[in-house]
Amino acid sequence: MSTYKLAPHFKSFNGRSGELVLSTWKNLLIGKARPGKNKNRKVSDKQRNQRDLFAVVSQFIFRISKSVIDRAYQLGRKENITAYNAAMSYHMLKAVRWEDSQYVLSLPEMKFSRPLLEIENGWELDFYRDLDGRLAVKGGMNPFPDKFTQPDDEATIIFYNTTMNRFLVYSKMRRDSLNFQLGHLKNFEGLEFFCWIFFMSADTKRVSATKYLGMLNM
Repeated sequence: MSTYKLAPHFKSFNGRSGELVLSTWKNLLIGKARPGKNKNRKVSDKQRNQRDLFAVVSQFIFRISKSVIDRAYQLGRKENITAYNAAMSYHMLKAVRWEDSQYVLSLPEMKFSRPLLEIENGWELDFYRDLDGRLAVKGGMNPFPDKFTQPDDEATIIFYNTTMNRFLVYSKMRRDSLNFQLGHLKNFEGLEFFCWIFFMSADTKRVSATKYLGMLNM
């Protein structure tokens, strides 16, 4: 198992990150760009909304390790874009809506992988608190997998906590023996964690779609 570099730990995070104000309600991440001085009075409402939409999505996507997006967002041979731009495009088009004068990101719609050569996601996945109070994810091997799904496919598990505005990313766990526990760290007590998972073939040529596993308290 390996751990990607994490986003900074904001010990006094109050819901604001740069030019972005974050909050959560149920399964929604609510982001609103902070108003700034408008030096160009000719900017239209449409242009301003597009700028704010870009700010909300980019500052969320930026916090996930770039190596995750680069590995898991597959690109076609003729696509003249980067993996990061593909992730931005998807979330701006599919995972955001305008509600009550602010942009709302739907966490179940977040995608950290983009399969072109696809393998199956996990079989009988379960996101739960174990007897020691730790967050845990387990799953097994489909007894009738397709020919591209293998026991040594590697799982990547992604946790996100809005209070700290922090991602935790873990990988290199085999599909056929997936049984992961997130250590019960004191700083995490009482915090809500959202969870996603995807799988990648051992040769990194195939990836699964991202599956949202829900939210639990630590």
